[in-house]
Amino acid sequence: MFTTMKFSGSRVVAAPCSRAVGVRVLPRVITMLGFALLTACGGGGDATGPGTGGGGPPVTPVASRIDLSASAVGLGAVGASENVTALVRDGSGNLLSSATVSWSSADITVADVSGSGNTATITARAPGRTTIRATSGAVTQDLAVTVSIIRGITLPASSQVRAGGSMILTPTLDAEQGAATALRWESADPTIANVASGVVTGVSLGTTTIRVSAIGDSRITATTALTVTGPRSVVISNVPEELFLGEDRQFTAVVDVDGNESRAIEWSSGAPSVATVTSSGRVIAIGLGTAIIRVQSTAFTNMKDSVVLQVRVPRFVTVSPSSSTMGLGQTRQLSAQVQAEEGFPSAVSWRSSNPSVAMVASSGLVTAVSQGTATVTAVLNADTTRRGTATINIVPLVRDVEVQPSAVSIAAGDTRQLGVTLTGDPGASQEVTWRTGNPAVATVSATGLVTGVAAGTTMITAVSVSDTTRQSTSLITVRNAPTVTMTPTSLTIEPGEVAYLGASVQADAGVNTSVTWRTSDAAVVTVSGAGQITGIALGSATITAVSVADTTRRASSAITVSSAPGVRSLSVSPAAISLQSSQTVQLVPTVQVTGGASAGVTYRSDNPSVASVNFTGLVTAMANGSATITVASTADPSKTATAAITVSATPTQLATAWTASRLGGALHEDVVSFDGIDANSAFAVNSKGDVFRMVGGVWSLATRGTTFSTQFLAVSATGVSAAVAVGTNGVIARFDGTAWSAMSSGVTQTLNGVHLDGPTSGFAVGAGGVALRLNGGSWSSTTTGSTQTLNSVWVAGSVAVAVGTSGEVLRWNGSTWTRQTSGTSETLYGVTGISGSDVVAVGTFGTVLRFNGTSWSTVNGGNVTADLYSVSGSTANSNRYYIASDNGLYSLNNNSVQLVTTPYAPRLFGTSIDASGNVWTSGQRGSVMRLSGTTWETVNLAPDLIDAWSTATSNAWAVGEFGFIYRWNGSTWSRQSTPTTTTLNAVWGTSTTEAFAGGDDGTMLRWNGSSWTAMSFPSTGSVYGLWGSASNSVYAVTSSGEVLRFNGTSWSIVATSSSALWVVYGSSANDVYAAGENGTTLRFNGTSWNTMNAPTAGTMAGIWSAGPATVLSVGANSSGTGGIAYRHNGTTWSAMSMPVSSVLTSVWGANQNDVYATGETGTILRWNGTSWSSMTSGSTDLLWAVTGAPAGNGGGFAVGYNSTVVAATSTGGFGVAGYRALTTARGMELDPRAGAKLVRGALPTGKARKHRRGR
Repeated sequence: MFTTMKFSGSRVVAAPCSRAVGVRVLPRVITMLGFALLTACGGGGDATGPGTGGGGPPVTPVASRIDLSASAVGLGAVGASENVTALVRDGSGNLLSSATVSWSSADITVADVSGSGNTATITARAPGRTTIRATSGAVTQDLAVTVSIIRGITLPASSQVRAGGSMILTPTLDAEQGAATALRWESADPTIANVASGVVTGVSLGTTTIRVSAIGDSRITATTALTVTGPRSVVISNVPEELFLGEDRQFTAVVDVDGNESRAIEWSSGAPSVATVTSSGRVIAIGLGTAIIRVQSTAFTNMKDSVVLQVRVPRFVTVSPSSSTMGLGQTRQLSAQVQAEEGFPSAVSWRSSNPSVAMVASSGLVTAVSQGTATVTAVLNADTTRRGTATINIVPLVRDVEVQPSAVSIAAGDTRQLGVTLTGDPGASQEVTWRTGNPAVATVSATGLVTGVAAGTTMITAVSVSDTTRQSTSLITVRNAPTVTMTPTSLTIEPGEVAYLGASVQADAGVNTSVTWRTSDAAVVTVSGAGQITGIALGSATITAVSVADTTRRASSAITVSSAPGVRSLSVSPAAISLQSSQTVQLVPTVQVTGGASAGVTYRSDNPSVASVNFTGLVTAMANGSATITVASTADPSKTATAAITVSATPTQLATAWTASRLGGALHEDVVSFDGIDANSAFAVNSKGDVFRMVGGVWSLATRGTTFSTQFLAVSATGVSAAVAVGTNGVIARFDGTAWSAMSSGVTQTLNGVHLDGPTSGFAVGAGGVALRLNGGSWSSTTTGSTQTLNSVWVAGSVAVAVGTSGEVLRWNGSTWTRQTSGTSETLYGVTGISGSDVVAVGTFGTVLRFNGTSWSTVNGGNVTADLYSVSGSTANSNRYYIASDNGLYSLNNNSVQLVTTPYAPRLFGTSIDASGNVWTSGQRGSVMRLSGTTWETVNLAPDLIDAWSTATSNAWAVGEFGFIYRWNGSTWSRQSTPTTTTLNAVWGTSTTEAFAGGDDGTMLRWNGSSWTAMSFPSTGSVYGLWGSASNSVYAVTSSGEVLRFNGTSWSIVATSSSALWVVYGSSANDVYAAGENGTTLRFNGTSWNTMNAPTAGTMAGIWSAGPATVLSVGANSSGTGGIAYRHNGTTWSAMSMPVSSVLTSVWGANQNDVYATGETGTILRWNGTSWSSMTSGSTDLLWAVTGAPAGNGGGFAVGYNSTVVAATSTGGFGVAGYRALTTARGMELDPRAGAKLVRGALPTGKARKHRRGR
């Protein structure tokens, strides 16, 4: 069967044959399929001819089927097209070439078809499915068409590639199956990056856009923002152009690699002698010059970087001092030191961070405006990045620190609370730090509570927290356990008789020294709480005194009560009096008898024409002159007493004028600086700031500090005609052998130390790190780089060493100063050397440093904790050094520090070794001592004189510090040898052959007409007052509040008080007064002691009586800032009006109309019976005591500070003959008696000096 095909237009109509079917074939097999179909339908004959054999009539071909070139078409994008070919065949499979074919689309919105003949083009219009039909005649053939599209393309929003590198961009396609996925890539800027098939290659740094689009549908696109970065690299950052020598800087390398690539790097220096670099990149400048610093990646050897570094001289600004603490209104000169390369401008500008607190002038002068803190900056004008600063603190300043008491005695295990008073500006810190000099002796808490540890002495120091240069000390003495002694150990009395036993408890200060009294037989003898015994009946009993603090400690006395008659003693009151003609006075005898003996007396005048006396003892003045009334016992005529009567036309006045001088000579006050020239020549500076000179062994005032508007602080000399003194306000004065003249220093800071190594060479140092050099005839400043206060300097040739606060040690090498490590923060006060490689410095709390030419080391001073002020050394003394301290003199031999035994050991401030090797030391109270060979000699000493007593115009004593006793013989004072160097506070005597002196720590001495000897005394309290009615009835009062009586044989305690007692005086044996602190006043009426306290909380320092109705007392108010005076009329106390407000210290009278009082600043007052008036003393020193001969017949003296003696000139013709002999002549023996116990430690200073032993 043949199939006929007809092509009609675009349709193909085919007649099927039984062997042929319409199939879709792929274009590549169309030809073969067409051939196969023709074969299947009968084979390849011409369509117009018969199928076989060629016979029969012609048949018109009829389309039987249509063969399409594709069975299905898939289009991958809208707009995509594909050509389809249709072959029309007849039933025999013959190709009907003339047949027409028509084409149509079932859904032209999905795909349409166009074309004519047997070929058509199918074009995709939208995604979907449709059918394309080919028609030829009645034959059709359908073709399935599927349109698949890419719906979207996605690329990363941004991408990055390195220049020269490449990367693959992988787009994400949202496509239907069968969609054409061919893509087109393009770069917006091929000069930055190009792209091919998604492979992007970086060309140069920058950004561009990479676009990808579907080839089948250019509307479907995606872009990525591409950044082309640099290649892998390592770069050194934060690189300075230069470093200063000694600086170091951390360099940083920025490593730029990809992902997890190694970032390890290596550092190196091209010039390690100039700059080194650590493995972490820290660069250290160690030498001047240029160095290349390199860094390299360890993974990528072509990754490297380098910088050129210049190392040069450091350029910086230092402000001196770096910090200052100032008070309001004060000024402080700052200085700026600029270090830079040679030729670099060094000018600076000054700025204050807070001018309302501290202003700074263009010169660097700072003025304190208000309290607060400000930073003052010096800016280098040529390089404003270089600047130096100083912190300025404007604070209320502490001006003074005082510890109370200044001396304390306690027992081991006991405690004592110390007080401290800080004076200064309003708001000044009151905080202190407490320190102990020897914790093995005593410890101190943060609140000042002292605890005794073991027997010994040590210093407790209170240091101001806000200003550590402000300090005060208290001398702590720790003593052993108490012992009780009784005096007398036996006594005989009669029934009804009253006597006193004395019990003393020797114990450490602070330990209760009270006792309780017991009698073994109260029917024989009774005893009171004060040790007063009363005979009751004949017999014997034992009286026992038991220590309250330790009842196992006791002492006893055997008492016998008998009735044997006898007269024990006789006294008369008044013992001396001045009268005018016709005046009378009643003499009152006191007779002590036993066994019923008569107490009667008789009276006799040795000059009745001058003074007569009746049988009752009434004396009548008859005519001008003198008379002695003798009172004799009728029972025992050998017992007598006398009363000296003076009759004058006008009342005798002890003093109409006073003349002041010193027993110690010209040099007095503390000697703070000393320089010995030879055995007979020296220079010294005292604490008043005056300079003294010794020539031929005699001291004289060389120049006053006020002459140069300064207070001199130090002196140095190279000979008797070449000396320099320095002081406050930057003052320097020079002595040329004839006169003193000022030298220009160029500074205003205080200069604390000076040392000359030649007449025209030396150094001076002072506050704020100032160091001046004398070279030739002028001084010039040197740069120290220090802001500390420099206290001392030593120089030898081209080497000098200066020391100061906070352990500062500076060394001069001939051109510059360098700071040396001292190893201490203590203040250093003194420095000296034997050579440049053997130098010693000393300072607070026992600090001793030694330099060996290379470094400083601390010398172990053992238990030395005292402040050390000065040091001197010499090859002439076998390289031994001597050190002045609070505790006396020490020697440094090799590295061993030993205490030196000197004649006296107060606080010593100065040491010097002269050209002959003589060792000198100086200190408190004008003390100057010299060691020649092995022998010490006291060259000068001016102790405070604390008490005086006259028995006649030609006999008086003055006592004071160091155990000094001077005696007046009517024309001159001479020093007497004593067995002690303890301070003596009181003296009293009856004649040239009988006297007593009392002092610190229970010291009691007795004069027998030829020598002073120590007495047994039942108290360890300091004796403050002495008085007696006779040599066998002497009273003493102590700091422990005790009243003691000497009965001619022994001392015993007869009364006690809770307050310290300062003075004792009586008008007769039956009218005795003791007074002291807190207004305490006791009176003895001949039988018992009773209180009659004055209405004050102050201290009654002096008391005098003409009888029970006339008692005068003077002293200081409770704060110690002003004087007080009271009068007792026999019934009550009343305050007295005084012409001055000064603290008053003593009172003594010739009679009730001629009374004298002494006090501060040379005060002498006189009471004329009606009012007080001031007298000129000629002295400004504190006067401790005043005295006169009985009845005011001459012998008038007042004594006080610095061996001051003020002598009275009287109306009665009693003057002071030969008073010019008061000054100490060379050769006067000043050394203590051989064997006298040496008392070591600081004497009271400041306010404490105004109170006996600091109370």
